[in-house]
Amino acid sequence: MIRTALVLPILAVAAHAGQPLDVMDVFELEYATDAQVSPNGEQVVYVRHFNDVMTDRRYQNLWMVDADGSNHRPLNTGKHTANSPRWSPDGRRLAYRSDENGSMQLHVRWMDTGDTAAVTSHAMPPGNFAWSPDGNRIAFSRLVPEPALVIGEMPPAPKYTDMLAFRFDQVGDVPPGYMHLFVVAADGGTPRQVTRGERQFGAGSFAWAPEGESLIVAADLTEGAEIYSVGNPDVYEIALADGSPHRLFVREGPVVACSLAPHVRYSA
Repeated sequence: MIRTALVLPILAVAAHAGQPLDVMDVFELEYATDAQVSPNGEQVVYVRHFNDVMTDRRYQNLWMVDADGSNHRPLNTGKHTANSPRWSPDGRRLAYRSDENGSMQLHVRWMDTGDTAAVTSHAMPPGNFAWSPDGNRIAFSRLVPEPALVIGEMPPAPKYTDMLAFRFDQVGDVPPGYMHLFVVAADGGTPRQVTRGERQFGAGSFAWAPEGESLIVAADLTEGAEIYSVGNPDVYEIALADGSPHRLFVREGPVVACSLAPHVRYSA
């Protein structure tokens, strides 16, 4: 029987006589776990644990050392977790878990070149894994999410509105907002919003003015009309340049829609 003694260096805080262990000393402690001997027995890969005071987190890197304790070097470094190293049967590759690219995945490292590749890209991290005897495949476990048990459903959240006319027959609830006017080129392009503010400008039909620089609309722009929907609109001319409204005349009774007469002297 051949026995090989392996010594893995572990860094620790040097304790001074009479000096108690301080809470910050935890960030100076490092230790090794999960030592894996290569198939030829010449090298050992292990997980090196350390703590970072700036992030208040524990990290893990992979280190390798020759079986005689010489040639101690890191395989990866940085503030990430790399663990569970496993040699391929021929010893030419090393599989391990790592979140160095943002999420925990299964990686393979070619030991002669140092090249690495992630062999999984799932949302759920891999669990345990093992090489196939021929080294061509890796079996691993992973959680496959299923819908959670639903015992009951909560009622929908209540809706709140300050609009008097917030629902119409065959339409349902009216989404909050205001009807505004837009202009777009006939051959396509980005629409330009003409009117703005907390007023309903486009609830009814409208017409173009002859010169093409304004729109004739029926709208109720009195304060509070957008809340109480009293339904008493006037006829306005809306300038396309800046969206400013100009009331054309004062009349008795509401206006639902408007259009221009052919001789353009009157609006209806």
